[in-house]
Amino acid sequence: KKSGDLSYKLGCSATRPREAAKTVILVTLTYILFNVPGMLVAMGLALNILVLNPGMFRDVTSLQVEYFGNHPLANQYLLPVTGCVCVCLNSTVNPVVYFFRIRSFRRYMEKRLRKIWD
Repeated sequence: KKSGDLSYKLGCSATRPREAAKTVILVTLTYILFNVPGMLVAMGLALNILVLNPGMFRDVTSLQVEYFGNHPLANQYLLPVTGCVCVCLNSTVNPVVYFFRIRSFRRYMEKRLRKIWD
């Protein structure tokens, strides 16, 4: 190894930063996969309310608000699924990614689980 090499100065191998970069990329991709659909739905809803149909909320006594026009499935399921379920899935997948990618995280979880089981 060269004495000017950063990994030599830090006292770690060159594969450790590479593995960390792969983990960061994987976590970022899962964030994009699970959160971008919710953001797109929220932006479409905002566009629908603010620009295309600003009078939608004039009748505040109505319990039925059709956010996405006359599409019952979109009105009932699209916003909750993308806004809540996808974000919860992201929060569930991240520890799984950490568990399989980071050895120290696996060791820590193993110690914690042994304390609980003993």
